[in-house]
Amino acid sequence: MEKLTENEKYHALLCVKYVRHELSTKLLKLEIEYESHTHYDAELEQSIGQTEESIAFYDALISKLTKML
Repeated sequence: MEKLTENEKYHALLCVKYVRHELSTKLLKLEIEYESHTHYDAELEQSIGQTEESIAFYDALISKLTKML
C-alpha cells in the first residue's frame, strides 16, 4: 500500500473538517427552525438528534486522523 504525501494527508483532514462544518451549519438551521415552531415536531427533533450524533462521529474522526496523520 502506498503512503500518503503530506499534501494528501492535509487534504483528507480538510475534507473531513468540511463535512463537520456543513453538519454544524445544518444543525444550526434545524435548531432555528425548531425554535420557530409553536408545537412539538418529533421529526424535526429526530433530525436534530441524528445531526448531533453525526457531528460527534466526525469530531472523533478528526481527532483520530489528527493523531494518525
